[in-house]
Amino acid sequence: MSDIYGILGICLLSFLLISSFFRGRSKRRARHQAEPGSMGEIVGDMASRIASLQEEIFRLRSENEDLRGAQSMGAPPPHDFDEFMAEKMSNEFRERTRLETAMKIMGVTSPWTVGELKVAFRERVKIFHPDQGGTAQQFTELQAAYEELKPFSKPDGAATH
Repeated sequence: MSDIYGILGICLLSFLLISSFFRGRSKRRARHQAEPGSMGEIVGDMASRIASLQEEIFRLRSENEDLRGAQSMGAPPPHDFDEFMAEKMSNEFRERTRLETAMKIMGVTSPWTVGELKVAFRERVKIFHPDQGGTAQQFTELQAAYEELKPFSKPDGAATH
């Protein structure tokens, strides 16, 4: 990974040296741009190559940051990065599914406020409490759904749309 950065750095440094050489000769450069195979055409070609190298540097840096972030979260070494990302996406899917299931149990739609969640919980308790004809398992699931959704509730004064 560092070898790529070294190569890209050398290319960038070469471009900077060449461009500074031609910076003071703008009239000559403008005259040569019209001629095919001229120095202006070569500089233009180099500029486009440098732009693509800069994009590649940006992409590699962001990938490197992702890898470092993943490793700081306890990710396996980079050769297992694809497996790590697949597991992470699977965990995010499970989390979303868990929240959707809790929303169905509670009978709320997103976004909900703290007050709406409490009202929904009290209404469901009247239905699913073991003393009211529900089962202990239904009541336990209701309590778990309430606890699951509580951190994601908006404050009572928040506008819902």
